[in-house]
Amino acid sequence: MMTFEYKKSLGQNFLVDKSVIQNIISNIPFNNKLDIIEFASGNGAISKIISTKLFQNFTMIEIDKRCNIELQKIVDDSSNKNIQIVNDNILTVSNKLFLKSKKNVENTVIIGNMPYYISTDIFLMLVNNRKQFSMALVMFQEEFISKIIPENYSNKLHPLSIIADMFFNIELIQKVYKTSFNPQPKIDSAIIKILPKIDNTNHDALKLFKILKELFLYKKKKIKKLPKNVLEKINKISPPINLEKRLLEMTVKEIQSLATKLIYI
Repeated sequence: MMTFEYKKSLGQNFLVDKSVIQNIISNIPFNNKLDIIEFASGNGAISKIISTKLFQNFTMIEIDKRCNIELQKIVDDSSNKNIQIVNDNILTVSNKLFLKSKKNVENTVIIGNMPYYISTDIFLMLVNNRKQFSMALVMFQEEFISKIIPENYSNKLHPLSIIADMFFNIELIQKVYKTSFNPQPKIDSAIIKILPKIDNTNHDALKLFKILKELFLYKKKKIKKLPKNVLEKINKISPPINLEKRLLEMTVKEIQSLATKLIYI
């Protein structure tokens, strides 16, 4: 792939740092029942090593068919023939793959260096499919991760952090410097491990995010001062909430409770 032309429109920044790749590999719980789904396989830097390990099924998702030259070599060279390449958009194909993984949820692992321009969409997709995988080991730009786990970056609460706390246990695995990629992006990245919490709800992440974004627009205002359309919905909540409070004065659990109730009003 010496003459490979990277597409900015696809957010292509391929990981080339071998120590980072090895750290990702060391965090995958390989076994003969493991179903691995890799988002944005790219040139196969991580895929190639995975193909030599123990697993049941391995699916490489890569929208750019030009990458098939390298990915097909991985398929051909592996002794495990349960490897497939899927040339499709992550967001389009993910639901189909998660439906297939339903019978093996406890052994379904998601990995990938996520295209940064659709980070929020990918994260919310993972939330909506939280009952279909046991672990996700994924890389996003550090700026985005600081919105998900603000406590690791001394950041303020964000709509995404409220959702993340509700459904996931998230561990910061490693900071990844921009020099670890080709072409080199403008900012650093980080790897996180996502473990879904036990969850008996069917709350939709997209609806939650929309509600939380609107609430956070007025986070410094008392609830009673929120726009009429929002306040009318809040007034229907039972038992009633304290309208004298500001969102910034509420706990994470209180914000989560408010947002989830608003979904159904």
